[in-house]
Amino acid sequence: MKMAAYSRNTEHTEETRSTQRVLFTEQAIALFSVCSVPPLRSLCCAVLYYFKNRHLTMINVTYPDPWLKCPRPSPNARLRLFCFPYAGGGASVFRAWPQLMPPEVEVRILQLPGRESRMGEEPFRCFTPMIHAVAQTMAQFTDLPFAFYGHSMGALIAFEAARLLRTWRGVEPLHLFVSGCPAPQSIPVGRGRCAQSDTQFIEELRQLNGTPAALLENQELMQLFLPLLRADFALCDSYRYVDGQPLSCPITAFGGRRDPQVSTAQLTEWRHQTKRPLRQGMFAGDHFFLHDALKPLIQMVGGLLRRHASPRDPSPLQPAWPLLQDAARYFTTAAAERYQPAVGLAG
Repeated sequence: MKMAAYSRNTEHTEETRSTQRVLFTEQAIALFSVCSVPPLRSLCCAVLYYFKNRHLTMINVTYPDPWLKCPRPSPNARLRLFCFPYAGGGASVFRAWPQLMPPEVEVRILQLPGRESRMGEEPFRCFTPMIHAVAQTMAQFTDLPFAFYGHSMGALIAFEAARLLRTWRGVEPLHLFVSGCPAPQSIPVGRGRCAQSDTQFIEELRQLNGTPAALLENQELMQLFLPLLRADFALCDSYRYVDGQPLSCPITAFGGRRDPQVSTAQLTEWRHQTKRPLRQGMFAGDHFFLHDALKPLIQMVGGLLRRHASPRDPSPLQPAWPLLQDAARYFTTAAAERYQPAVGLAG
């Protein structure tokens, strides 16, 4: 891993300090993810927290769009896969996916405000304005066929973004992959997690088993991450499902066999959100099985995407057969209107 270069700087602007927070958070999450030994995690906590509070300038990394990270741009891609992280997570959740996907698939990862490279921004706490902002961003990248993959909170975002794109642009993903998330129509309303004390909230995080123990036990670092986590949980609690037409694209629902939050039966209920037969896949692991079962998960997702990326598949923006049908109807009607008077006179 290449760490950012640090240099002393006596004059600091707010922009410089924002850049420091950005790169600190990206590196913190990356190091927590690769360090599986508890002592190393604790060391990462101490070192990263030290550097965060020092007046150091970092070499900034710029991206064309703050909402979408594209670690491996592919000008020859035939399909894009948009990935949506879980609550508290950022683009680094899917950092390994671009290298493991088929070469014809370009991976773009959603980066919501308040995390990693957008640490200095205020996170959303309400679902409706967030999903409108996300869908507006996605609408700019429909020049290629695309698919969505979302985990937990990310699955809800992917689903609602797909519905909004259908309403706004008349396009849908070629495939919607959802994991670790019950069907939207069965999500309970008003779970009240925002009212929990810090102790109760941290205990719930511990039970989900998605936050490193070294982070949960470090009070200073938890004070840094708790506002984002609470905002994301408030975001999920504000979600209200509105009944609508099922999507035309296929849906595949994944789950962990030891997930205490989402059962197989809850995943099956996704069948009501698609006009196509629902696919399901269960993997070893708990709610965050997408990390433990990364390779088999990628193999299944990549295999299905490879079929969609075939040149024989038309773009969702220009479905070949309906266009031919519309053209035939148009020219038939135009010809009949044009020549009917002449036929009448001749008769």
